[in-house]
Amino acid sequence: MKSISTEFELPVTSSSFTSEVTLNHYQGEVILTFNYEDDDKEKQFRLTVHDVYMSRFVTDACATPFQIGHAYEQLIVIEASDWIADLYKQALANDVVIEKEVKHFVIYIPDFGSCEFAALKASHQII
Repeated sequence: MKSISTEFELPVTSSSFTSEVTLNHYQGEVILTFNYEDDDKEKQFRLTVHDVYMSRFVTDACATPFQIGHAYEQLIVIEASDWIADLYKQALANDVVIEKEVKHFVIYIPDFGSCEFAALKASHQII
């Protein structure tokens, strides 16, 4: 089994969302957002994945047992990922040098789906 670490858990369960989950791509970044209520105040959660080399999304109906079981309402990192190894091989075949460590991030949100990112880092904030 692959080594997995948790970056962070979502601040609330998906049943507490007061908006749809949105996923947007902006110049090498991917931003996932949703709204929720906390102490009678509307808040927005924002996950930003920085320096994205690759990403993939599957709907809730197509999420794998691995994604559901390990990344349920949390962002994880898969160590020694085959997907990242393939990225490095493809870069090498195209004479592209990737000098920084690319990480394999995964998050699964019920009724939305699973997102995977090959990226340098991820951050989150509550607005």
